[in-house]
Amino acid sequence: MSEERTGGWRYQPVFQQDDEDATYSICLVFCDANDKLTSWSAEPYRFAAGYTADELSDDLCRMWIDSIRWKPVDWAEMYVGMTFERALDDLECEHLAQMVGQVMRPN
Repeated sequence: MSEERTGGWRYQPVFQQDDEDATYSICLVFCDANDKLTSWSAEPYRFAAGYTADELSDDLCRMWIDSIRWKPVDWAEMYVGMTFERALDDLECEHLAQMVGQVMRPN
């Protein structure tokens, strides 16, 4: 049985290049069921947030994992319909998330 994909949101590492350096940050992206970009945040940076301390921690973890999971792209070259290249596969990310969960909320 194949898994039905519905699209969704996630964090994407991006960079902005000037004459001398690149600056890296995280933006929010929305993708369709085929992992194609449909829209993204208006600014090339995003701050972690939550209504509780646990939600804030969860958001920070998701940002961190997404920043490792996906290869950075140039903010100025993003476009509707583009796809992103993974740096880690799903199993590697699952192991990373389990490790982070154990550190953040030990038994």
